[in-house]
Order: sequence, then C-alpha cells, then structure tokens
Amino acid sequence: MRNRALKALLAQERQLIAEVKAPAIAAHLGSVFIPVICPKGGTGKTTTAVIVSQLLAEYRGEITALDDANSSMESIRQRLVPLNEPYRDTFIRFCELAGGEQLVPEWSALAPFVDMVGRLRVLTNASADPIDVERLSPDAFQAGLALLRRAAQIVVSNMGTSVASDITQAALTNATAVVIATEMSQDALELTIEAVSAYAGEPMSYSDRPRKWSESITDGRYAKLIENAVVVISPPRNGRDPSDLSGYVRWFQSVTKGGVVIVPSDPHLAKAEIIRLEALSLETRVAYLEATAAVAAQFRTGAAPATR
Repeated sequence: MRNRALKALLAQERQLIAEVKAPAIAAHLGSVFIPVICPKGGTGKTTTAVIVSQLLAEYRGEITALDDANSSMESIRQRLVPLNEPYRDTFIRFCELAGGEQLVPEWSALAPFVDMVGRLRVLTNASADPIDVERLSPDAFQAGLALLRRAAQIVVSNMGTSVASDITQAALTNATAVVIATEMSQDALELTIEAVSAYAGEPMSYSDRPRKWSESITDGRYAKLIENAVVVISPPRNGRDPSDLSGYVRWFQSVTKGGVVIVPSDPHLAKAEIIRLEALSLETRVAYLEATAAVAAQFRTGAAPATR
C-alpha cells in the first residue's frame, strides 16, 4: 500500500473511531437495540453482528451485549470463543427465566449466561437443542430482550433469516436502528431488496410470481426504521459475481439513508475462525468502523422512534 493511501486510511480510521465514540445514548427507558437482519443465509450477518458489537464495546463506555436470536443453528460463539471454553447457559433459558421474572438485571446474576469477550458480553444458544431453539416464543424473546436492555446500554441481536416471524417483528418493533447484512451477489441482493421493500411498505420482487406479503409487514410500520437502516454488503463467498451489481447498490443508497458500506475481501475473515479485530486488514477495519459509526449516529439524544 502506498504511503499516501495508507495515511489516508489511517486518518479515516481515527475519524471514524471518534464518530463511534461521540453520540450520546438517548435519555429514555431501555437501551439502544440493534437487530442485524437478512432474509438469506451465508451473507455475513453473523460476522457483521460480531464485528459491529466488538467495535461498540471497544470504543464506547456503555455496557454492550450481543445475543443470538437466530432460530437456526447459531455460529456466534464459534466466531468469538475458543472451543475449549466451557459452554454457558443458553439464551433460550435466559429468555424463559426472564419471562417468569426469575432473573434480575444485574450482571452478577446473569453471569451463568454470559461469555465475556474483551468488554463485550455474549449470550448464545451454542449448547441448546436445535428443536428448543426453534420453539423460542416471541413472548419469551421479548421478555429476555427487555431484561437485557435493562442490564446493558447497547444490545445487538443476530437475527435469523426469517422475514415475517413473530420474533423478527418483535425485534423490528423494538429497534433503535437496524443493520441489514447482505452479500455482493445477485441472488442475495435481490432477495434482500425484496424483503427491505416489503418492510418499507412498497413490496417489489424480481420474480415472475411475486410472493404474497402479510399486511403486518407491508403496512409501513417499519418504513422509518428502513429509511435509517445501515446496509453492510460483504464480499461473495464463492468469488466475484460476474454480473454488474452497481444498480442494486444504488437502490440501497436511494432507499436506506443510514449508509451503505461495501466490505472488501479479508484473509482473516475468510478463514472462518475466531474474529480478532486486530487481525483485520486496515481496509476491512475501516469499512466496519464506517458501518458502526453510521449506527452510532442514531444514538444521539432526542432521536426519533424507529417505528411510527
């Protein structure tokens, strides 16, 4: 990397770190809540949730927690915690006990559920039966989320691929900001655009036979949230997509005003090992800092509610 380009990237990194640190948390009951969503698997959703959470935990003074609300097999713990570390109790159990008012929002009481990764508190379902994971009810999820938001000032949820489940809708209804994590491939971008447009109240489809959307999704209740969404586009896992995808990127830029960030390929992330911020390339780190700063910009006091 040439010296001039390196200096520019380092200066951008310093500026973005300052932006991540700067906005004040809004003075209202409950913490900032950020679901990370995408209707397609394998698009970097877990990676994005992990890195954004780590950056928030590293550079802000508030307690930051990351939970796995994915109804499928989870992978958050694999990207954060060594395999030889003993399992913690599950996020499902956390939600169930929260629903029965058997937990208090104090970290000494919540420690059995938490992996500490630096300053980030992580709650997962790594040791849970997949059948139990899929049975998590929206009421239990909301109870767990409410308790977690009393214990932490910033909560990030890694959501599954479901677009219209009750849990996904509960997450969107409670969101302060939303991160849409997709991939630079035609099928991923088209499917993500379809879901995002439905959430915005104007469903569209690239299919000759458009799917039917429930009014609970398309009535515009999430339009403001989508307008402020931050979109993170990861590189395709199987090499470069041969198509010209710039039109899809422009669509996101016109619809989601929170920011669109394109993440470059990164040798460290390609290994699918434990994610270490210091092992990321400078370009990748700057990209994720840009996304995190865009999310943090929505923390400022007096920010409008996410939904109408």
